[in-house]
This record gives sequence, C-alpha cells and structure tokens, in this order.
Amino acid sequence: MLLRKIGSIFNNHRFSKRLVMIYTCIVVVPLAFIFIILMAVYKSSFQDEVEDNSRHIVLNEFSDLQRRMESVDRIEKIINSNAALLSFLMSPQEYDEAETISTVISATDSLEKILAVEADLSSLRIFADNENVPERSPVLFHSDRTDLDRLSRWEFDYNPFYIFSQRYKEPSVICTTRRLFNGRRKVGFIQISIDPKKFFPFMFEQKKSEESFCILKIGENGMLSRFNNSQIKTQCILDDSALSQIQKQYDKFSQGEIIKFQSNGKSYIGAFATVPELNIVLIHSRYMPIVEPHMLTIYIGFIVGLVVTLFFFFFVIAYITTKMLGGVYSIIDGMKEIRSGNLDVCIPVTSSIDEISLTQITFNSMVDKIKTQIEMIKTEEHLIADTEMKAMQNQINAHFLYNVLETIHMQALLKEDNETAESILVLGKMMRYCLRWRVHSVTLSQELEYINSYIKILNIRNDYKITLEADIPEKLLDREIPKMLVQPFVENSFYHGIEPLAQDSVIKIYTEVDVENDRLFLCVQDFGCGISEEKLEEIKNYLADVDYERDSTGSIGIKNIQQRLFLFYGEEYKLQIFSTQGKGTVIKVPLPLSEVRL
Repeated sequence: MLLRKIGSIFNNHRFSKRLVMIYTCIVVVPLAFIFIILMAVYKSSFQDEVEDNSRHIVLNEFSDLQRRMESVDRIEKIINSNAALLSFLMSPQEYDEAETISTVISATDSLEKILAVEADLSSLRIFADNENVPERSPVLFHSDRTDLDRLSRWEFDYNPFYIFSQRYKEPSVICTTRRLFNGRRKVGFIQISIDPKKFFPFMFEQKKSEESFCILKIGENGMLSRFNNSQIKTQCILDDSALSQIQKQYDKFSQGEIIKFQSNGKSYIGAFATVPELNIVLIHSRYMPIVEPHMLTIYIGFIVGLVVTLFFFFFVIAYITTKMLGGVYSIIDGMKEIRSGNLDVCIPVTSSIDEISLTQITFNSMVDKIKTQIEMIKTEEHLIADTEMKAMQNQINAHFLYNVLETIHMQALLKEDNETAESILVLGKMMRYCLRWRVHSVTLSQELEYINSYIKILNIRNDYKITLEADIPEKLLDREIPKMLVQPFVENSFYHGIEPLAQDSVIKIYTEVDVENDRLFLCVQDFGCGISEEKLEEIKNYLADVDYERDSTGSIGIKNIQQRLFLFYGEEYKLQIFSTQGKGTVIKVPLPLSEVRL
C-alpha cells in the first residue's frame, strides 16, 4: 500500500521524480562510497605503532626512574664507606675539640659536594644516634629529633618538620631513610630527599589531551590503589571500573605490557611498567581513536579529494538545478520585488505546463488580489477615520447646554435687557462651532474665540468671575489644529479645579516651544484645587493605554483628545499633566513645531 502511494506521487509529479533521482545518483551514491572507504581506512589504522609508542614512553620513564634510584644507592654506599665519619658518629667523645670541629666541617663539606654533583637531590642529611655528636644544620642532626625507625625505605609525601630555619625549610618531598652501621653497630641514619618534580618529572610535563600518565601504588596484599602525593597533580584518567579491570590482569603484567581498558565510557590503551623497589606501577595511557602524525597525510589526502569531489558535484547540481528550476527562480525574484514594496511585478509564465507554470500563474493572480485588497483597505481606513472624527466632534455636553439654557430662561423671565440677548448670541456661536461636523480642523484663533464664548457663558451662570488670560504669539494664531483640542481642558479646569472652590479665578492659555524635539505645546493652566498624587497617577496610567476607547459619557474627555492626537500625528504625541494639590493643574498638548500635519 505504501509503495503504491509513493508511486502515485511520482507519477503525478514528474518534476519531484526527476529531482529525487538526480540528487540520489549525484550526491548520495558518491558520498556513501567515500564514507565506506574512510571507514575502512579508519578500521585499518596503525594501532600497533600506537602501542609501540606508548610502550617506548613508559619504558623510558622507567629507565630514568631506575637511574635516579641507583644514584641514591651510590650515595648511600659512599657514606657507608667513609670509615672516619662512621667512627666519629659512634664515638665522638674520643675526639678533642679541634678534631671534632674538623671532622664535622669535613663531613658537612663532603655531603654538600655530593649535593652539588647530584642536581636531582634536594637534601642529604645524617642523623647520629650518639647525642655527643654536635649538630650542624642543615646536614647533621641527632636521630632523636624524629622517629626515623617508623619510616619506610621510601616515603612519597614526607615533610621534614624538624627543620625550623626558614632558609632550609622544604615542602613535602620524596625521601629515602636508611640505617648507617659501623661494623655491626648502628650509629645513625642517612636521609636523602628528592623534589617530586625531579623524581617523577613525567607527572609534571604538559601532555596531549588524549594521553596521560598515572601512578598506582602496590599494597601489601598486591592490591592496586591510586597514588597520593600533595605535590603531584595526578593526570590519572582511571575510574573505579578501570582500576578493577587492571587489578584482574595485574599478575600477567611484564615490563611494557599493553592492556586495553574502559574508563569513563571511553576505550584506552595502556602501557605498564612495575617498579618493585618503590611498590608502584607506572601507566602511560592513550585514548583509542588517536590519529597519529604519519596517518595525517592519508587523512588530508582523503579530505582534499572529498572537497574537490563536493565542489565538482556542487557545480554539476547547480547547473542542472538552474536549468530545471528557472521558473522557480523567477517566482523567488517576484517575491523579493513584493517584499521591497513593488506590487506591479508580473512574472513570465513558462511554456510547459507543469507544477512551476501553475505556480507562476497562481503567483500573478495572488499579486493582483493583494493590490485589490490593499486599495479596499485604504478606502475602508479613510471611511473609518472620517466616521470616528465626526463621532468625536459630535460629543457635546448636553447637561451643560441644558443648564445654560435654563439660566438664560430665568434671565428672560426676570428682566428684559441686552445681557440676555448677548447670552443667546454667545450660545449660538458656540453651537454653530460645535455642530459643523465636516470641519475637522480650525485655526488657533477660532479655537480661542470659542473658548472666550465658553468663559462668558460660565460667568453668566456663576456668581463669581473667571478670567481667561491667553498668551499666544500672533504668528501662531493662524496655525491649524484639530477642532475642540483645547476647550475640553478649559472645561475640565472649571469643573474639577475652580467650581469646587466657587471663587474668582484665572485660567491661562499659553505656548511652550521645544526646538530640539520639534514640539509646540499648547498649555492650559488653572489655579484651582489641583489633583492628588494618587488620582494623577491613575490618570497617567489610564492615558498610557494606547488602545482605542470610545467615550460613552457624551463629553470630550482627555482619553478622547489623546486618541485624536494619535490619529492626527502619531503615538509619540502624548498629553503631559502636571498638578499640585491645592495649587492647580497644567495640561500640555503637543503639536509638531515645524508644521501641523493634518
């Protein structure tokens, strides 16, 4: 069933069939062939040479270590053959003062000469059992300074704590402590110490990341354990599992023996050398998949051949693909033109009828539909904007007009005079200004005239006086602004700042210029009761929400004006409100300084 379905796909899509066949023949088959060759070469790598190299390294280090131990044995023999020194250590009381001093100086000088010749040694000390032997630091001491009998023949982390002088103080060292005899009589000890860096130099050398040296200690029961020394930072890569694998094969070890083991999930080859005098085993291990230098040429040859082959296939495939996919490239170029904003693109349709030509036809049809949709959207946006503007301009405070008309009505009942006629005239001007829906913008002078009329009406209906102070440069009076942009803030100043106080007050309208940011601010200031900090913060948060919101109260609120500013100039034009409770409020309305864009 599955094979039949795949066959039907190929039959219906000849282009897909050709493409799959070409890429299979040109790319998959050669790469598979090259991969098989590389795997065969890798499996036949020179593992024997890797093992010989590891064996050579560990045996060389073993030989150097034997040489250093033989040097220590020679020094011991030299000291044991010095009959005069041994006799002095046994019976110093038989020497007079001059002979004692001479013998001590001679013994000290001879030991220091040995240290000068044997550069690998850190110190050479003699401990006398006879307490009558005079001490001379740092060479000659009494053996009761420390418990020398408890020391092993070789100590790998020894700290000579009995040295009090900072001049001769040593860090932890590797030392050997051996008995001195005069005949069969014990006369003292000889102690030779070596810096770990000189005794095990291979543990401090920088090695390749894939190889490491490790030292294992042989216990009394033949069990192997990790070597511990405060001066040696072990490079051992052996985990507990690897240590167990090595322990099982330890009895079969011979010098330079090769063993394979697993550690931390990786395969290693190890070369071993046992040092029975020190009860240790040296291990030089290497990670299995190492490519040795002599194999590098082979791998480089294969890599170069592979790169050349890939380039050849690349150009062949590029040529064939270009011939076959010319129509696809034309579609891609058309998409780039659309992305750059060119909607007048029309790509040519290839003569043959296949998937590509059908795609080209569909693409051209899609572009035409997109152009039509964009024109429809633009028309719809203009209609929506016009409707929204008319709706916002039609928001008149009906309650306010009702109060005004009631006031004028009462004036007409009480007396007939010119004041009533003037009130009705002012009200008519205001209504004509508000109800001209088709006018979206007015000059600043027309807005101020309307505000003056509004203040007159307020002064008619109230028993206190409101004074309007307008400080607007004459050159700005002809500038156009959105209709009803300033008046709502004058209205807010009255209702929220002045009316609660019910006393004579002043409302100021002035301008501020911010040349750097290209801003002209129309400012409305009152000296009323002001706004509390909590209420001011609430208003600012309310205005910070840029989502459109239709005011359902029937009045032109500050959110309404904010939305109109966004509609006319953009969302960077935001109202600024400053207020101090008990001192008044300032509203700043931003406009473009260079040009009012309507």
